[in-house]
Amino acid sequence: TYPMDIETILVNLLTNAYTASLLKGGERQVIVKAKKEQHNQRDGFSFSVSDTGPGIAKEFEKRIFDPLFSTKSSSNNESKSVGTGLGLTIIKSIIDELEGTITFESDEKLKGAKFKVWLPKLN
Repeated sequence: TYPMDIETILVNLLTNAYTASLLKGGERQVIVKAKKEQHNQRDGFSFSVSDTGPGIAKEFEKRIFDPLFSTKSSSNNESKSVGTGLGLTIIKSIIDELEGTITFESDEKLKGAKFKVWLPKLN
């Protein structure tokens, strides 16, 4: 893979996590973890990005990777940041091209969103 692909994935996830963490009061945190991990008997690497934001609303879960869909519009969030709806779409296409996976859930500790990316080790 190209280093720029990994950079694009991480920068997008970190930007989203930072923006989300601004939406709630209290201590703001973004946590990144990386490790070697097997997936379907393939060696690879995973990294996760978690935040203290409000998480992903149930009604948006099926749409967050859709092109031009954004929860960041000045009419529906307090951060006043506006998204293009392309960030998660682009990183999903990169991850798919690299035969990896991306999943999300609520982070148990931080209570915000947690995105996890797994990419296979290239031989």
